[in-house]
Amino acid sequence: MIALDGLYGIMAVLLVLSLSFSNVLVLITVITVGLSIVSSFETPVVQSSIPLIQEKSHLIQSNAIVSQINMLANLIGPLLAGMFYSAVGKTDLQGVRIIFLGCAICIIRLSAKGTNEVMKPGCFRE
Repeated sequence: MIALDGLYGIMAVLLVLSLSFSNVLVLITVITVGLSIVSSFETPVVQSSIPLIQEKSHLIQSNAIVSQINMLANLIGPLLAGMFYSAVGKTDLQGVRIIFLGCAICIIRLSAKGTNEVMKPGCFRE
C-alpha cells in the first residue's frame, strides 16, 4: 500500500511538472492512464486489508463504507478538480491545494483526539 501511495505521489509530481510543457493534453492523458492502473491495483489491496483492522462482526459494514467512499471519490474528485481548474486557473491552483491539505490535517488531528497515537491498529473499532 505504501508503494502504491508513493506511485500516486510520483504521478502527482509528474502532473505538476507536465503543466509547463506545450503538449499538456497528451501528458495529462498518459498520467491519467497511469493513475487508473495504480488505482486498479490499490483497490484490492485496500479491500484485503480491512479484515486486519476490523473485527469480524463489523466486516460487512466496513467493506461497504470503503467501497462507497472509493466510488464517491472517483466520481466527485475529477468533477471538483475540473471546476477548480476552470475557476482558479493553474497559477492559483497551488494555493487551493495548500488549503485542502490544511483541512485534511485538521480532520486527521480531530479524529485522533483522545488517542495516544495518530494511527494505531484497530483505531476504527468501536
